[in-house]
Amino acid sequence: MLPNYIDIMKLRKKYPDMTTRNLATELGKFTVGTKKDDEKISASWINKVENKKLNPSYNKIKKIAEYFEKLEQIKGVMIGKIAQKIISFKIGDDIKKINTKMSEKGISQVLIKQGKESVGMLTDKIILRILALDEKNPKVTRDYLDPIPPKIQHTDPTNKVMSFFDLYNYIFVEKNGEISGIVTRQDMINEGFKTGLLD
Repeated sequence: MLPNYIDIMKLRKKYPDMTTRNLATELGKFTVGTKKDDEKISASWINKVENKKLNPSYNKIKKIAEYFEKLEQIKGVMIGKIAQKIISFKIGDDIKKINTKMSEKGISQVLIKQGKESVGMLTDKIILRILALDEKNPKVTRDYLDPIPPKIQHTDPTNKVMSFFDLYNYIFVEKNGEISGIVTRQDMINEGFKTGLLD
């Protein structure tokens, strides 16, 4: 038996960053039954239902119910909820000062920019290699940097991005086309133990 459609729409409120547009996009990727039975759901349709200006069809409400049921089964949260603020510096900045900030914040990597462009990552491993060169007052150059990590959407569930950490120590989180945060492998482990994702 399907729950009341108003209760289903309230489920969207459990995901604060899930707009009606985002929900409509995700529902477009989610198929129930046969293609013949599957119905497209638009952001404007969701708005009308949420504002009680439209009574939804059985197939559409079934699709929404099954989509949220699937989300609820994911023992995690949207990745944006565990993302940390990105600390950034510029090309030409003093590496010793950067390392001091990294130590204060307890982080092992920072984003390096040139103007508004994000050009690479400076990590503790790179700093250790620079120290081995015995340079006096080393500054950040592009030659030192690791590539920018993969970017994922802030609404992606944690289980969807687990495989990234087989290859990367950290990933960027993107919101509205901009880098909004960073998630490290340790962040994922901590979240996993907290939510039961790793059970």
